Amino acid sequence: MKWITRNIHPNLSRLDIQAYGTTRSQFELKLDTKSDQLGVMHHALGWRVTVEGNYYPDSYFGRGSNTQKENEHVYMPLGIRARAVVNRWLFSAWRGRLALTGVAVNMLDVRSETNDSIDTLIWNSSLVGYQGGLYDLLEGGLEWDTRDEEELPTQGLHIGSRLQHSLPGSEFDFAKHEEWGALYFKPGKNWETAFKIAQRGVWGNAPFMEWPALGDRKLLRGVPRRRLRDRNAQTLQAELRYQFKLALPIIARHLGDTWQIATFGELGRVANDLENLQSASLNPSGGMGGRLIVGQRLGVLRGDLGFSRFGFGIYIDFNQAF
Repeated sequence: MKWITRNIHPNLSRLDIQAYGTTRSQFELKLDTKSDQLGVMHHALGWRVTVEGNYYPDSYFGRGSNTQKENEHVYMPLGIRARAVVNRWLFSAWRGRLALTGVAVNMLDVRSETNDSIDTLIWNSSLVGYQGGLYDLLEGGLEWDTRDEEELPTQGLHIGSRLQHSLPGSEFDFAKHEEWGALYFKPGKNWETAFKIAQRGVWGNAPFMEWPALGDRKLLRGVPRRRLRDRNAQTLQAELRYQFKLALPIIARHLGDTWQIATFGELGRVANDLENLQSASLNPSGGMGGRLIVGQRLGVLRGDLGFSRFGFGIYIDFNQAF
């Protein structure tokens, strides 16, 4: 479920409340506030605050791309995550954005379900963070954004880099980095295309829950249960969408009558370090799905079916995958 409220406060232009639930007893509640104008030192600043609470049974199969299904270990990172970012436009002509400040507070309690068939080496003391912990992250980054819309873009370019580092007093001393580039354009009146390439990684004593994982509702949708995980990851995604009008009873009245059929292809790989990442084999994933545009592009209800050599994934979610 998702609720969107606009203009409920002079300094609050948008409030999103999202509740996710899955067939694996996973649950997540997310509150996201956004404002495009914040009068600080006579500069136009945009700010964003996100608070998440989650009960999320997840899976760990081990490192790398050659994981075995029988080694799956279920763990539950219960906790609260909060994140705040302030963005300042640097160049109005280029629409450049600098993330001046960002702080993420993570409080996690990890519980596990053991299985006799699981390699006991997975959960020994060398696996950082398997008992949970508390850590804060200071964030900085740079973005260049020419998209016509932030959540449902149809045209434009979005390039960025983000770095996070744990603060003194955290139980883990580590850093995270992410670089990405996304391109959107319309080849025809009813057609939309989207492409994205990204790289993520961790340094230092990072808890294993913070390692990049591939195989969820946004990354390699044909790989189930985040089966691919390591300290570094790369992804390449492409999606083609066709839009049409179809007024269905009740749905058209309350949600909308604009639909999309989409097909997508994705590639991803993970490795322990950047040198091995460049030589790691790519894991393909692909599939198709449908979308319902809500109202005047307030959001989209998305359903996807993806396939890969690891199995398949079915997702019903909000907004586009990227």
